[in-house]
Amino acid sequence: MWAVIWSNLSENSPLVNWYSLHVPEGGSYSKSELVNLMASFRGQDTPNRTDTNAASSLIGTLTKSPIGDILNQGFESKRGNEKIYSKGAPPQETPPDLAILYTIYRYAARNERKRLIASELITNKEVTPHWAFCLDYNAIRAALVRLASKYPDLVHVEFSGNLDNINLSESETAIDIVKRYITDTIH
Repeated sequence: MWAVIWSNLSENSPLVNWYSLHVPEGGSYSKSELVNLMASFRGQDTPNRTDTNAASSLIGTLTKSPIGDILNQGFESKRGNEKIYSKGAPPQETPPDLAILYTIYRYAARNERKRLIASELITNKEVTPHWAFCLDYNAIRAALVRLASKYPDLVHVEFSGNLDNINLSESETAIDIVKRYITDTIH
């Protein structure tokens, strides 16, 4: 469920949205570097107290929940005497497939269409499994193939030749995915 929470935070929290979409994956950042990135994003040369408080809040979310290390969003380590947070380091766990599908359904709802192309989940700088969970095309594609096999009523995919089509159920919504996720977790 943490992956669903992170997906929602990535979409609805300005701070987490900035982190998901504008802090490059594969990097390691100290608190002061995050503060400076935030100020730069706002077009300022000098950070202010709000930037510092926001970075503290973000770091607290990453380190006091499974989001940081298990979901691959800010694994804490040391660089000399300084704490750093690595975004996109190999995750301990891949987000659950239904959480990935939930994020795709949310993306589809924002874009008001249920027919998607898998590559757009990488190229469009919006909250998608790529931007929210640092998943590459192959990881997203593999999850979609598993999902289409297990949940043909929720998603159908066509991956052959140059096709990378995703067809989501016209009758299902993101909340239906969460309900299925909860039902499957209980059983």
